[in-house]
Amino acid sequence: MALHPRLFFRQLFALTVYKNWIVLGNHWLINLLRCFIIPVAFAVFLGYMPNFLIRSSDLGFGSPASIYGLQDVFQNGKLAWIDITDGTGSPSADQIMDFVTRPLSSSRRQSVVKVDSLDDLAMSCPTNYNGRSSCYAGVIFNGLPPSNDTESPIYYIIRGDMGQTYVNVKRHTGDFEKNLLPIQWAIDSAIIELKTGVKPPTPLEQPFTMTTNEKQAEDTRQEFLSFINAVLVVAFWLFFAGLAYQMAGSIARERASDLSSHLQAMGCLRSARALSWFVSISLPYVPAWIIAAGFWHSKIFSDTNIGTMIGINLVAGFSISSWSIFVATFFGNSPQLSAICTTGIGFVSAILAMAFGHSPIISWIFTLFLPPSFLVLALRALAQQAIFDKEVFDAAVNGDGSDEWEYYDYPEFGLGGPMVFAIISIFIYPCLALWVEHLLYDTKPAPSLNRKPGFFARLFGRGGSPSSEPQATGGAQYAIQVRNLSKIWNKGRKKEVSAIRDLSLSIPRNGVYVVL
Repeated sequence: MALHPRLFFRQLFALTVYKNWIVLGNHWLINLLRCFIIPVAFAVFLGYMPNFLIRSSDLGFGSPASIYGLQDVFQNGKLAWIDITDGTGSPSADQIMDFVTRPLSSSRRQSVVKVDSLDDLAMSCPTNYNGRSSCYAGVIFNGLPPSNDTESPIYYIIRGDMGQTYVNVKRHTGDFEKNLLPIQWAIDSAIIELKTGVKPPTPLEQPFTMTTNEKQAEDTRQEFLSFINAVLVVAFWLFFAGLAYQMAGSIARERASDLSSHLQAMGCLRSARALSWFVSISLPYVPAWIIAAGFWHSKIFSDTNIGTMIGINLVAGFSISSWSIFVATFFGNSPQLSAICTTGIGFVSAILAMAFGHSPIISWIFTLFLPPSFLVLALRALAQQAIFDKEVFDAAVNGDGSDEWEYYDYPEFGLGGPMVFAIISIFIYPCLALWVEHLLYDTKPAPSLNRKPGFFARLFGRGGSPSSEPQATGGAQYAIQVRNLSKIWNKGRKKEVSAIRDLSLSIPRNGVYVVL
Protein backbone atom coordinates (compact mmCIF):
# COMPACT_ATOMS: atom_id res chain seq x y z
CA MET A 1 0.00 0.00 0.00
CA ALA A 2 1.47 3.35 -1.00
CA LEU A 3 1.88 6.16 1.48
CA HIS A 4 -0.89 8.76 1.21
CA PRO A 5 0.27 12.01 2.89
CA ARG A 6 -3.20 13.19 3.79
CA LEU A 7 -4.15 9.87 5.36
CA PHE A 8 -0.78 9.69 7.12
CA PHE A 9 -1.14 13.08 8.80
CA ARG A 10 -4.76 12.48 9.75
CA GLN A 11 -3.83 9.23 11.45
CA LEU A 12 -0.76 10.79 13.07
CA PHE A 13 -2.90 13.58 14.54
CA ALA A 14 -5.57 11.18 15.75
CA LEU A 15 -3.10 8.75 17.34
CA THR A 16 -1.09 11.51 18.99
CA VAL A 17 -3.90 13.71 20.29
CA TYR A 18 -6.84 11.34 20.75
CA LYS A 19 -4.94 8.29 21.95
CA ASN A 20 -1.44 8.80 23.31
CA TRP A 21 -1.85 12.21 24.90
CA ILE A 22 -5.17 11.22 26.45
CA VAL A 23 -3.46 8.20 28.00
CA LEU A 24 -0.59 10.38 29.25
CA GLY A 25 -3.04 13.00 30.50
CA ASN A 26 -4.87 10.46 32.62
CA HIS A 27 -1.66 10.09 34.62
CA TRP A 28 -0.65 13.75 34.45
CA LEU A 29 1.05 13.92 37.84
CA ILE A 30 3.33 10.94 37.19
CA ASN A 31 4.19 12.22 33.73
CA LEU A 32 4.80 15.75 35.03
CA LEU A 33 7.29 14.32 37.49
CA ARG A 34 8.85 12.02 34.92
CA CYS A 35 9.04 14.46 31.99
CA PHE A 36 9.77 17.76 33.72
CA ILE A 37 10.29 17.99 37.47
CA ILE A 38 12.72 15.08 37.95
CA PRO A 39 14.83 15.87 34.83
CA VAL A 40 15.09 19.56 35.75
CA ALA A 41 15.99 18.70 39.35
CA PHE A 42 18.68 16.29 38.13
CA ALA A 43 20.02 18.91 35.72
CA VAL A 44 20.30 21.40 38.59
CA PHE A 45 22.10 18.77 40.65
CA LEU A 46 24.61 18.22 37.84
CA GLY A 47 25.09 21.96 37.48
CA TYR A 48 25.94 22.33 41.16
CA MET A 49 27.99 19.13 41.33
CA PRO A 50 31.33 21.07 41.27
CA ASN A 51 30.34 22.55 44.65
CA PHE A 52 29.76 19.05 46.02
CA LEU A 53 33.04 17.63 44.75
CA ILE A 54 35.23 20.67 45.42
CA ARG A 55 34.72 22.73 48.57
CA SER A 56 34.67 26.42 47.73
CA SER A 57 36.49 28.90 49.95
CA ASP A 58 35.60 32.51 50.72
CA LEU A 59 38.63 34.38 49.44
CA GLY A 60 39.72 38.01 49.46
CA PHE A 61 40.85 40.35 52.25
CA GLY A 62 39.61 39.64 55.79
CA SER A 63 39.44 41.69 58.97
CA PRO A 64 41.89 41.37 61.90
CA ALA A 65 41.01 38.81 64.56
CA SER A 66 42.71 37.21 67.57
CA ILE A 67 44.32 33.83 67.05
CA TYR A 68 42.17 31.02 68.42
CA GLY A 69 43.29 29.41 71.67
CA LEU A 70 44.27 25.76 71.27
CA GLN A 71 41.70 24.72 73.88
CA ASP A 72 38.95 26.32 71.77
CA VAL A 73 39.66 24.52 68.48
CA PHE A 74 41.37 21.24 69.47
CA GLN A 75 38.11 19.33 69.97
CA ASN A 76 38.75 16.08 68.08
CA GLY A 77 41.56 14.06 66.59
CA LYS A 78 44.98 13.68 68.15
CA LEU A 79 48.08 15.84 68.36
CA ALA A 80 51.24 13.80 67.69
CA TRP A 81 54.72 15.15 68.39
CA ILE A 82 58.32 13.97 68.39
CA ASP A 83 61.61 15.25 69.83
CA ILE A 84 64.61 14.63 67.56
CA THR A 85 66.95 17.10 69.31
CA ASP A 86 70.01 16.08 71.33
CA GLY A 87 68.13 16.64 74.59
CA THR A 88 70.27 19.57 75.80
CA GLY A 89 67.80 22.29 74.90
CA SER A 90 66.29 24.60 77.45
CA PRO A 91 63.41 24.62 77.67
CA SER A 92 63.12 21.01 76.52
CA ALA A 93 60.48 19.66 74.15
CA ASP A 94 58.73 17.90 77.04
CA GLN A 95 58.53 21.15 79.02
CA ILE A 96 57.14 23.02 76.01
CA MET A 97 54.45 20.40 75.30
CA ASP A 98 53.53 20.21 78.98
CA PHE A 99 53.02 23.96 78.96
CA VAL A 100 51.03 23.75 75.67
CA THR A 101 48.63 21.13 77.04
CA ARG A 102 47.88 22.83 80.40
CA PRO A 103 44.79 24.71 79.13
CA LEU A 104 43.33 21.51 77.67
CA SER A 105 40.82 19.31 79.42
CA SER A 106 41.98 15.99 80.79
CA SER A 107 40.29 14.06 77.97
CA ARG A 108 41.96 16.19 75.33
CA ARG A 109 45.36 15.88 77.03
CA GLN A 110 45.13 12.14 76.49
CA SER A 111 44.90 12.85 72.74
CA VAL A 112 48.36 14.47 72.77
CA VAL A 113 50.71 11.62 71.86
CA LYS A 114 54.50 11.50 71.81
CA VAL A 115 55.97 9.14 69.20
CA ASP A 116 59.49 7.72 68.93
CA SER A 117 60.35 8.22 65.26
CA LEU A 118 59.33 10.08 62.14
CA ASP A 119 57.96 6.84 60.69
CA ASP A 120 55.76 6.45 63.75
CA LEU A 121 54.55 10.01 63.24
CA ALA A 122 53.54 9.20 59.65
CA MET A 123 51.87 5.96 60.73
CA SER A 124 49.95 7.76 63.47
CA CYS A 125 48.33 10.12 60.96
CA PRO A 126 47.49 8.22 57.72
CA THR A 127 45.62 10.33 55.17
CA ASN A 128 42.64 9.34 53.05
CA TYR A 129 42.05 10.12 49.36
CA ASN A 130 40.97 13.66 50.30
CA GLY A 131 44.31 14.34 51.99
CA ARG A 132 42.71 14.30 55.45
CA SER A 133 43.74 12.32 58.52
CA SER A 134 42.44 11.74 62.03
CA CYS A 135 45.18 13.97 63.46
CA TYR A 136 44.75 17.60 64.40
CA ALA A 137 48.41 18.30 63.65
CA GLY A 138 51.94 16.91 64.05
CA VAL A 139 54.87 18.71 65.66
CA ILE A 140 58.58 17.92 65.17
CA PHE A 141 61.14 19.56 67.48
CA ASN A 142 64.49 19.44 65.70
CA GLY A 143 66.50 22.29 67.21
CA LEU A 144 66.37 23.62 70.81
CA PRO A 145 69.44 25.60 71.98
CA PRO A 146 70.78 25.26 75.54
CA SER A 147 69.96 27.84 78.21
CA ASN A 148 73.28 29.67 77.88
CA ASP A 149 72.82 30.10 74.12
CA THR A 150 70.72 33.17 73.48
CA GLU A 151 71.66 33.62 69.83
CA SER A 152 70.71 30.32 68.19
CA PRO A 153 67.15 30.05 66.87
CA ILE A 154 64.60 27.48 67.89
CA TYR A 155 63.59 25.02 65.17
CA TYR A 156 60.34 23.09 65.06
CA ILE A 157 58.07 21.94 62.26
CA ILE A 158 54.28 21.75 62.24
CA ARG A 159 52.77 19.17 59.91
CA GLY A 160 49.19 19.54 58.75
CA ASP A 161 47.02 17.53 56.43
CA MET A 162 47.52 18.10 52.72
CA GLY A 163 43.75 18.50 52.39
CA GLN A 164 43.65 21.55 54.68
CA THR A 165 42.99 24.04 51.91
CA TYR A 166 39.73 25.65 53.02
CA VAL A 167 39.87 29.41 53.54
CA ASN A 168 37.18 31.73 54.90
CA VAL A 169 38.52 35.24 55.37
CA LYS A 170 35.22 36.66 56.62
CA ARG A 171 34.25 34.13 59.27
CA HIS A 172 37.82 33.13 60.22
CA THR A 173 36.95 29.44 59.96
CA GLY A 174 39.63 28.38 57.51
CA ASP A 175 41.82 25.33 58.08
CA PHE A 176 44.95 27.39 58.75
CA GLU A 177 43.19 29.69 61.20
CA LYS A 178 41.62 26.83 63.16
CA ASN A 179 44.38 24.22 62.94
CA LEU A 180 47.88 25.51 62.23
CA LEU A 181 47.91 29.02 63.70
CA PRO A 182 46.53 27.94 67.14
CA ILE A 183 49.17 25.22 67.65
CA GLN A 184 51.91 27.53 66.39
CA TRP A 185 50.93 30.30 68.79
CA ALA A 186 50.53 27.80 71.65
CA ILE A 187 54.14 26.61 71.13
CA ASP A 188 55.55 30.12 70.62
CA SER A 189 53.78 31.52 73.67
CA ALA A 190 54.92 28.54 75.77
CA ILE A 191 58.58 29.11 74.76
CA ILE A 192 58.33 32.85 75.47
CA GLU A 193 56.76 32.31 78.88
CA LEU A 194 59.23 29.56 79.82
CA LYS A 195 62.21 31.74 78.86
CA THR A 196 60.99 35.07 80.23
CA GLY A 197 58.36 34.19 82.79
CA VAL A 198 55.97 36.64 81.14
CA LYS A 199 52.80 35.51 79.41
CA PRO A 200 52.61 37.29 76.03
CA PRO A 201 49.32 38.81 74.80
CA THR A 202 47.50 37.00 72.00
CA PRO A 203 48.38 38.62 68.66
CA LEU A 204 45.98 39.46 65.85
CA GLU A 205 45.98 37.74 62.49
CA GLN A 206 44.49 39.11 59.26
CA PRO A 207 43.80 36.60 56.50
CA PHE A 208 44.02 37.52 52.83
CA THR A 209 44.47 35.71 49.54
CA MET A 210 45.88 36.70 46.18
CA THR A 211 43.17 34.69 44.43
CA THR A 212 39.64 36.10 44.14
CA ASN A 213 36.36 34.22 44.44
CA GLU A 214 35.77 34.74 40.71
CA LYS A 215 39.12 33.18 39.82
CA GLN A 216 38.37 30.29 42.19
CA ALA A 217 35.00 29.67 40.53
CA GLU A 218 36.62 29.60 37.09
CA ASP A 219 39.36 27.22 38.28
CA THR A 220 36.71 24.96 39.82
CA ARG A 221 34.76 24.94 36.58
CA GLN A 222 37.87 24.05 34.59
CA GLU A 223 38.71 21.25 37.01
CA PHE A 224 35.17 19.92 36.75
CA LEU A 225 35.45 19.94 32.96
CA SER A 226 38.47 17.68 33.34
CA PHE A 227 36.37 15.35 35.51
CA ILE A 228 33.63 15.36 32.87
CA ASN A 229 36.09 14.49 30.14
CA ALA A 230 37.53 11.67 32.25
CA VAL A 231 34.51 9.93 33.78
CA LEU A 232 31.64 12.13 35.00
CA VAL A 233 30.18 12.60 31.52
CA VAL A 234 28.28 9.31 31.97
CA ALA A 235 26.28 10.93 34.77
CA PHE A 236 24.84 13.38 32.24
CA TRP A 237 23.42 10.48 30.21
CA LEU A 238 21.21 9.56 33.18
CA PHE A 239 19.35 12.80 32.46
CA PHE A 240 17.87 11.02 29.39
CA ALA A 241 17.44 7.58 30.97
CA GLY A 242 13.77 8.18 31.77
CA LEU A 243 13.05 8.96 28.11
CA ALA A 244 14.50 5.64 26.92
CA TYR A 245 12.63 3.74 29.63
CA GLN A 246 9.25 5.35 28.92
CA MET A 247 9.51 5.16 25.12
CA ALA A 248 10.44 1.49 25.00
CA GLY A 249 7.93 0.51 27.66
CA SER A 250 5.02 2.36 26.04
CA ILE A 251 5.57 0.83 22.60
CA ALA A 252 6.00 -2.69 23.98
CA ARG A 253 2.93 -2.29 26.20
CA GLU A 254 0.80 -1.34 23.20
CA ARG A 255 2.00 -4.39 21.30
CA ALA A 256 1.50 -6.71 24.28
CA SER A 257 -2.11 -5.59 24.62
CA ASP A 258 -2.73 -6.45 20.91
CA LEU A 259 -3.68 -2.85 20.27
CA SER A 260 -1.02 -2.56 17.58
CA SER A 261 -2.44 -5.48 15.60
CA HIS A 262 -5.99 -4.12 15.99
CA LEU A 263 -4.91 -0.70 14.70
CA GLN A 264 -3.23 -2.30 11.69
CA ALA A 265 -6.31 -4.39 11.00
CA MET A 266 -8.36 -1.19 10.91
CA GLY A 267 -6.05 0.29 8.30
CA CYS A 268 -3.71 2.25 10.56
CA LEU A 269 -0.43 3.06 8.90
CA ARG A 270 2.50 1.56 10.74
CA SER A 271 4.57 4.69 10.11
CA ALA A 272 1.86 6.94 11.61
CA ARG A 273 1.65 4.76 14.69
CA ALA A 274 5.44 4.78 15.25
CA LEU A 275 5.78 8.51 14.65
CA SER A 276 2.87 9.22 16.98
CA TRP A 277 4.78 7.58 19.83
CA PHE A 278 7.92 9.50 18.88
CA VAL A 279 6.03 12.81 19.05
CA SER A 280 3.89 11.94 22.07
CA ILE A 281 6.75 10.86 24.33
CA SER A 282 9.50 13.21 23.11
CA LEU A 283 7.69 16.55 23.08
CA PRO A 284 6.80 16.59 26.82
CA TYR A 285 10.53 16.31 27.59
CA VAL A 286 11.57 19.23 25.35
CA PRO A 287 11.05 22.00 27.97
CA ALA A 288 13.25 20.11 30.43
CA TRP A 289 15.94 19.65 27.75
CA ILE A 290 15.97 23.38 26.99
CA ILE A 291 16.07 24.39 30.67
CA ALA A 292 18.88 21.90 31.35
CA ALA A 293 20.88 23.22 28.41
CA GLY A 294 20.58 26.79 29.68
CA PHE A 295 21.52 25.80 33.22
CA TRP A 296 24.52 23.73 32.14
CA HIS A 297 25.62 26.62 29.94
CA SER A 298 25.59 29.04 32.88
CA LYS A 299 27.26 26.72 35.38
CA ILE A 300 29.59 24.40 33.44
CA PHE A 301 29.87 25.00 29.68
CA SER A 302 29.97 28.79 29.77
CA ASP A 303 32.49 28.83 26.88
CA THR A 304 29.90 27.18 24.62
CA ASN A 305 27.14 29.06 22.84
CA ILE A 306 23.78 28.45 24.49
CA GLY A 307 22.25 27.62 21.10
CA THR A 308 24.80 24.85 20.70
CA MET A 309 23.92 23.46 24.12
CA ILE A 310 20.20 23.46 23.30
CA GLY A 311 20.92 21.79 19.95
CA ILE A 312 22.97 19.07 21.64
CA ASN A 313 20.21 18.28 24.12
CA LEU A 314 17.51 18.24 21.43
CA VAL A 315 19.51 16.03 19.07
CA ALA A 316 20.51 13.72 21.93
CA GLY A 317 16.90 13.40 23.11
CA PHE A 318 15.42 12.80 19.66
CA SER A 319 18.14 10.29 18.70
CA ILE A 320 17.55 8.34 21.94
CA SER A 321 13.80 8.38 21.22
CA SER A 322 14.14 7.00 17.70
CA TRP A 323 16.70 4.42 18.81
CA SER A 324 14.42 3.31 21.67
CA ILE A 325 11.60 2.71 19.18
CA PHE A 326 13.93 0.41 17.24
CA VAL A 327 15.17 -1.53 20.28
CA ALA A 328 11.64 -1.93 21.69
CA THR A 329 10.61 -3.69 18.46
CA PHE A 330 12.51 -6.82 19.51
CA PHE A 331 10.47 -7.23 22.71
CA GLY A 332 7.07 -8.44 21.57
CA ASN A 333 5.11 -9.01 24.77
CA SER A 334 7.42 -7.82 27.56
CA PRO A 335 6.95 -4.10 28.31
CA GLN A 336 8.98 -4.14 31.52
CA LEU A 337 11.82 -6.12 29.98
CA SER A 338 11.79 -3.83 26.95
CA ALA A 339 12.10 -0.70 29.10
CA ILE A 340 14.84 -2.13 31.33
CA CYS A 341 16.91 -3.57 28.49
CA THR A 342 16.66 -0.42 26.36
CA THR A 343 17.77 1.77 29.25
CA GLY A 344 20.54 -0.65 30.18
CA ILE A 345 21.87 -0.88 26.62
CA GLY A 346 21.84 2.90 26.38
CA PHE A 347 23.82 3.27 29.60
CA VAL A 348 26.36 0.66 28.49
CA SER A 349 26.67 2.53 25.17
CA ALA A 350 27.53 5.70 27.08
CA ILE A 351 30.21 3.87 29.09
CA LEU A 352 31.73 2.33 25.95
CA ALA A 353 31.81 5.72 24.24
CA MET A 354 33.57 7.22 27.24
CA ALA A 355 36.13 4.40 27.33
CA PHE A 356 36.86 3.95 23.61
CA GLY A 357 35.63 7.07 21.79
CA HIS A 358 38.99 8.77 21.40
CA SER A 359 39.18 9.48 17.67
CA PRO A 360 36.92 11.12 15.06
CA ILE A 361 36.12 7.91 13.15
CA ILE A 362 35.34 5.93 16.29
CA SER A 363 33.12 8.74 17.56
CA TRP A 364 31.20 8.70 14.27
CA ILE A 365 30.77 4.91 14.41
CA PHE A 366 29.53 5.07 17.99
CA THR A 367 27.05 7.82 17.18
CA LEU A 368 25.63 6.03 14.14
CA PHE A 369 25.33 2.53 15.59
CA LEU A 370 24.76 3.44 19.25
CA PRO A 371 22.98 6.83 19.26
CA PRO A 372 22.80 7.03 23.08
CA SER A 373 26.56 7.58 23.00
CA PHE A 374 26.14 10.92 21.22
CA LEU A 375 25.58 12.93 24.40
CA VAL A 376 28.74 11.52 25.96
CA LEU A 377 30.81 12.28 22.87
CA ALA A 378 29.32 15.76 22.43
CA LEU A 379 29.97 16.82 26.03
CA ARG A 380 33.49 15.39 25.92
CA ALA A 381 34.16 17.39 22.75
CA LEU A 382 32.95 20.57 24.47
CA ALA A 383 35.00 19.87 27.60
CA GLN A 384 38.17 19.13 25.64
CA GLN A 385 37.77 22.27 23.54
CA ALA A 386 37.26 24.41 26.66
CA ILE A 387 40.34 22.93 28.33
CA PHE A 388 42.43 23.52 25.22
CA ASP A 389 41.23 27.11 24.86
CA LYS A 390 42.09 27.78 28.51
CA GLU A 391 45.62 26.42 28.03
CA VAL A 392 46.13 28.59 24.95
CA PHE A 393 44.79 31.64 26.79
CA ASP A 394 47.06 31.05 29.80
CA ALA A 395 50.03 30.59 27.48
CA ALA A 396 49.28 33.93 25.80
CA VAL A 397 48.91 35.71 29.14
CA ASN A 398 52.09 34.19 30.56
CA GLY A 399 54.05 34.81 27.39
CA ASP A 400 54.84 31.15 26.63
CA GLY A 401 56.39 30.55 23.23
CA SER A 402 54.54 28.81 20.44
CA ASP A 403 57.15 26.03 20.44
CA GLU A 404 55.59 24.68 23.63
CA TRP A 405 52.12 24.30 22.12
CA GLU A 406 52.88 20.73 21.16
CA TYR A 407 52.43 19.82 24.83
CA TYR A 408 48.89 21.14 25.01
CA ASP A 409 45.86 18.83 25.26
CA TYR A 410 44.38 19.10 21.79
CA PRO A 411 40.75 17.93 21.40
CA GLU A 412 40.49 14.32 20.25
CA PHE A 413 37.57 15.10 17.92
CA GLY A 414 35.17 17.90 17.11
CA LEU A 415 31.45 18.24 17.68
CA GLY A 416 30.45 18.44 14.01
CA GLY A 417 30.91 14.78 13.04
CA PRO A 418 28.95 13.23 15.92
CA MET A 419 26.23 15.87 15.49
CA VAL A 420 25.72 15.00 11.80
CA PHE A 421 25.56 11.25 12.43
CA ALA A 422 23.22 11.73 15.39
CA ILE A 423 20.81 13.71 13.20
CA ILE A 424 20.99 10.96 10.58
CA SER A 425 20.19 8.33 13.22
CA ILE A 426 17.00 10.19 14.15
CA PHE A 427 15.56 9.30 10.72
CA ILE A 428 17.20 5.90 10.22
CA TYR A 429 16.12 4.03 13.33
CA PRO A 430 12.35 4.57 13.05
CA CYS A 431 12.54 3.19 9.51
CA LEU A 432 14.52 0.20 10.74
CA ALA A 433 11.96 -0.29 13.50
CA LEU A 434 9.12 -0.44 10.96
CA TRP A 435 11.01 -2.94 8.84
CA VAL A 436 11.85 -5.19 11.82
CA GLU A 437 8.29 -5.01 13.06
CA HIS A 438 7.06 -6.09 9.63
CA LEU A 439 9.42 -9.07 9.65
CA LEU A 440 8.65 -10.17 13.20
CA TYR A 441 4.96 -9.55 13.70
CA ASP A 442 3.12 -9.32 10.37
CA THR A 443 1.11 -12.35 9.25
CA LYS A 444 2.86 -14.21 6.46
CA PRO A 445 0.85 -13.94 3.22
CA ALA A 446 -0.44 -16.99 1.40
CA PRO A 447 1.28 -17.89 -1.90
CA SER A 448 0.02 -15.70 -4.69
CA LEU A 449 0.76 -15.02 -8.32
CA ASN A 450 0.25 -11.30 -7.74
CA ARG A 451 3.28 -9.03 -7.85
CA LYS A 452 4.82 -8.53 -4.42
CA PRO A 453 4.67 -5.00 -3.04
CA GLY A 454 7.86 -2.97 -3.02
CA PHE A 455 10.08 -2.35 0.00
CA PHE A 456 8.75 1.13 0.80
CA ALA A 457 5.17 -0.04 0.34
CA ARG A 458 5.73 -2.69 3.01
CA LEU A 459 7.70 -0.27 5.18
CA PHE A 460 5.22 2.60 5.29
CA GLY A 461 2.03 0.73 4.48
CA ARG A 462 -0.34 -1.27 6.61
CA GLY A 463 0.68 -4.35 8.54
CA GLY A 464 -0.33 -7.03 6.04
CA SER A 465 0.85 -7.62 2.49
CA PRO A 466 -1.58 -6.68 -0.23
CA SER A 467 -1.10 -10.04 -1.88
CA SER A 468 -2.82 -11.72 1.07
CA GLU A 469 -5.98 -9.62 0.77
CA PRO A 470 -8.89 -10.65 -1.43
CA GLN A 471 -8.79 -8.80 -4.70
CA ALA A 472 -11.99 -6.99 -5.49
CA THR A 473 -13.44 -7.36 -8.98
CA GLY A 474 -14.82 -3.88 -8.90
CA GLY A 475 -11.52 -2.14 -8.12
CA ALA A 476 -8.70 -2.02 -5.59
CA GLN A 477 -10.70 0.22 -3.24
CA TYR A 478 -12.58 -2.76 -1.71
CA ALA A 479 -11.15 -5.44 0.56
CA ILE A 480 -14.15 -7.79 0.28
CA GLN A 481 -17.01 -7.93 -2.23
CA VAL A 482 -20.03 -10.23 -2.10
CA ARG A 483 -22.60 -10.47 -4.93
CA ASN A 484 -26.07 -12.09 -4.76
CA LEU A 485 -25.33 -14.33 -1.78
CA SER A 486 -28.21 -16.52 -0.53
CA LYS A 487 -28.42 -19.15 2.22
CA ILE A 488 -31.55 -21.28 2.68
CA TRP A 489 -32.02 -23.88 5.42
CA ASN A 490 -34.24 -26.98 4.88
CA LYS A 491 -34.50 -26.20 1.20
CA GLY A 492 -37.41 -28.02 -0.48
CA ARG A 493 -38.93 -29.01 2.82
CA LYS A 494 -41.99 -27.84 4.62
CA LYS A 495 -40.11 -25.61 7.09
CA GLU A 496 -37.81 -23.91 4.62
CA VAL A 497 -35.97 -20.89 6.14
CA SER A 498 -34.16 -18.19 4.17
CA ALA A 499 -31.24 -16.95 6.32
CA ILE A 500 -29.75 -14.73 3.58
CA ARG A 501 -31.41 -13.81 0.33
CA ASP A 502 -29.65 -12.08 -2.53
CA LEU A 503 -27.07 -10.22 -0.39
CA SER A 504 -24.59 -7.93 -2.12
CA LEU A 505 -21.84 -6.41 0.04
CA SER A 506 -18.71 -4.29 -0.57
CA ILE A 507 -16.29 -3.66 2.36
CA PRO A 508 -13.73 -0.86 1.85
CA ARG A 509 -10.06 -1.41 2.59
CA ASN A 510 -9.84 1.29 5.28
CA GLY A 511 -11.97 1.84 8.35
CA VAL A 512 -14.18 -0.35 10.50
CA TYR A 513 -17.21 -2.08 8.90
CA VAL A 514 -19.91 -3.55 11.16
CA VAL A 515 -22.89 -5.67 10.14
CA LEU A 516 -25.78 -5.61 12.64
